[in-house]
Amino acid sequence: MSQARDPKIIEEFGRRRRRQITLAVLLITGVIWLTWVMEHYGSGWRLSERDRGTAMLAVVLGALAYSWRNWRCPACNRYLGKSMWLAFCPGCGVPLK
Repeated sequence: MSQARDPKIIEEFGRRRRRQITLAVLLITGVIWLTWVMEHYGSGWRLSERDRGTAMLAVVLGALAYSWRNWRCPACNRYLGKSMWLAFCPGCGVPLK
């Protein structure tokens, strides 16, 4: 059921969406930068290629865990799925915009 528009819910959804976008930009930029650094300066690092790969995997998994916790409906706390452009929560129907 669709609920009335609550400015607090809409504001919180906007904050969560901005955090998701920031996380995505930082993660993509970081992975590209780290890949470039490892390709050009990899032998200068004191970590093995396996250790660097493990570190990159840990960063990506951490980002996924953060995203899974952050990207929830401010009203019902259900995971919002893959779309960044939701108008309503798919779980409770509350307006998010």
